[in-house]
Amino acid sequence: MDTMHRRKEDELVYRYLKAMTFLTLGLVVVLASLLCYWSLYPYHPIDTQPKPYTIVYPKNKIVEQGSYITYEFKYNKTSKVIPTIHRQFVDGLVFNVAENIQPTVSEPGTGTARVQIHVPETLPPGKYQLKIIATYQMNPIRTYENVNLTEKFEVVPAKKKTAYLGR
Repeated sequence: MDTMHRRKEDELVYRYLKAMTFLTLGLVVVLASLLCYWSLYPYHPIDTQPKPYTIVYPKNKIVEQGSYITYEFKYNKTSKVIPTIHRQFVDGLVFNVAENIQPTVSEPGTGTARVQIHVPETLPPGKYQLKIIATYQMNPIRTYENVNLTEKFEVVPAKKKTAYLGR
């Protein structure tokens, strides 16, 4: 009787181990397939035109330190993923813009965007392009970067304000 009971226990353990083996192998196949899909799928969340982006204000593309420039671009966004935006003034050297930037285009669709950006008062005079880097976190292992430049523009020193002394 003892050997009969032992045989049933061995058979139950065998069935349990067999089921766990198939479950583990199935889980490994599903995870490997998911990782392959995430890493090989050709993500392209946004298309933008023109290259380079057009400076629409100021028209003469000459801007004073501490004022604003406005650039424009057309887009076709196909993803709901919201990007992280970084902007840099580039003239051979790179000057990072350290402001918290909200994305101009967050919903899928087609349209035209106008973006105004502050030119820092500390930015040295010279000819610049604005580099816009939009980073999309498409899934846990993959990011997509959309890098664009604006047309060249010139930064000139700000006009000094004269103090009124009241005399």
